Amino acid sequence: MTVGLDYPLQVVGGVSAILLKTSYAPPMAIPGTGSESSVRARVTNLAGTGSSLSVSDKDTNADTVDDQFQATARKTQGSLDPGPVFRVHFDCPAGTNVSPAGFPCTQEQATDLSGLPFVPELASLIKCVVTLSPP
Repeated sequence: MTVGLDYPLQVVGGVSAILLKTSYAPPMAIPGTGSESSVRARVTNLAGTGSSLSVSDKDTNADTVDDQFQATARKTQGSLDPGPVFRVHFDCPAGTNVSPAGFPCTQEQATDLSGLPFVPELASLIKCVVTLSPP
């Protein structure tokens, strides 16, 4: 699965950092929990040179099963432009019906190129987008 950003670059002016949260349900799974090396090994940074990712797999409803993948993406110079930010590889049984709707994605804490939070009107224009990719 690939997670990316969609926003009008000319209006927003660029994003220097953002927290992207993608929910998922069994039988989808990522080995490990939190920011363990097994979780980090499932992620590919697609945001380009000068970018970094901090990732974590979380249990948001206290049922002992992780159900939300989170990634904070940062760009040291320039912008996290609209397009792919990272790819994450889930495990699932063969034949599982998977669709982007099964991975609702939200964004929080977006900051502009000066490192300041966006005003709500601009923040609302920044969308998290999920696309499925072959294993």
